[in-house]
Amino acid sequence: MVVVDEGESMNDAFVDDALAYARAPDPEVVVVLVHSGVVRGKKVLEAFRAAGAREFLCPAVKKDSDALAFVEGEFSRARRTARPQAIRSLVDAIGADAAELAAACHQLMSDVAGPVSADEVTRYFGSRVNATGFAVADAAIAGKAGEALALVRHALDTGTDPVPLIAAVASKIRILAKVGASRGRGLDPTGDLGLAPWQVERARRDLRLWTADTIAQAIEALAEADAQVKGAGRDPRFAVERAVRAIASLASA
Repeated sequence: MVVVDEGESMNDAFVDDALAYARAPDPEVVVVLVHSGVVRGKKVLEAFRAAGAREFLCPAVKKDSDALAFVEGEFSRARRTARPQAIRSLVDAIGADAAELAAACHQLMSDVAGPVSADEVTRYFGSRVNATGFAVADAAIAGKAGEALALVRHALDTGTDPVPLIAAVASKIRILAKVGASRGRGLDPTGDLGLAPWQVERARRDLRLWTADTIAQAIEALAEADAQVKGAGRDPRFAVERAVRAIASLASA
């Protein structure tokens, strides 16, 4: 097997060789050409198609819903079952990187007999969720004070610094503010504000629990906490917990 990565960067010599190979392929060799779909190398792609090469389209994972559909497809193609909450938990743990999601799916399918549940995802990837500030932010923004505080304490106990925890929560709140403000100003959060489609999708869902006033209060609480964890206070851990508790209470207000 010969795998050619970044085929869109091919030079003229490669084009000539590839066109010649397409006319007389070796029956005992498998050639895999990975190409982004840009114009460069289009002649080679057309030659391979005309020669009967199999083509696999791999659309980019851009939205949260894309990542969920990708994971669901991995299990479906393997004729395995994954509970909806397990799929949600896996995307939350891994993120939107397709290669990492695929690897995680196959690890679960290899190690778990029967349907994959959220418990199995937590067992294999729970530490990855719990150790991130974004999991803390998601819980706080959803108004889940108990869960957010438990995640904060776990993250701090496993060595996470208070500064990135506050930064992660602040990042989520800023996205809420941007998406919320864009609605009344006729702005496109993706094109005009540079946000990823999946960030906009999640923010719009989270905004059901928030108003302009509560977002402003959250920003003030985070500004104070940011100063506290960077030297203005004597107990950074307490500052993080107080800010997270305040934000969760605002979301449920």
